[in-house]
Amino acid sequence: MNKLITSFFTALAIGITVATPVSAHQGATGIVKERMDQMDIMKKSMKSMSAMFKGKTAYDAEAVRQHSRTIAKHSDTTLTKLFPEGSLQHASEAKPEIWQKWDKFELLSAELKRISEALERAADSRESDGGDAAMSMTMDTAMMTETAAGDTADSLFRELADTCSSCHTTFRKKKK
Repeated sequence: MNKLITSFFTALAIGITVATPVSAHQGATGIVKERMDQMDIMKKSMKSMSAMFKGKTAYDAEAVRQHSRTIAKHSDTTLTKLFPEGSLQHASEAKPEIWQKWDKFELLSAELKRISEALERAADSRESDGGDAAMSMTMDTAMMTETAAGDTADSLFRELADTCSSCHTTFRKKKK
């Protein structure tokens, strides 16, 4: 009987553990949770593409196109509308600088969409050396110029990663 009770409570504990996801967004609600969830979607796409561009997984142009579409879908005004002024509730990683430098935030979000759409179109074009030859453009230069017709998937991915990094550096609290 004791064995049966022990097995029951062990199974119950495992079931509760599996059914209760652990999230960095615990306690986030409303618009803050919605934007954190959308950022997670883009993060997963970036991680998957990063593994391909670094050679850790096989390069799959169709997967790059799909991940690029996902990022484009969640960027530009779709992203900025999730940041109503002052939305810094519990669990938010946003810094007040978003609203102090709103024009830059909007520009980076629009760039995210532009670059991810360009990457979707260029997914079949790879650099012959695996991506180490081209230097990444600086954010200021990237924001002022259109993507050249000859950009490769590798250079566009670096530009996309730089855009994410620039936004996070300026507008997201440092991870603890």
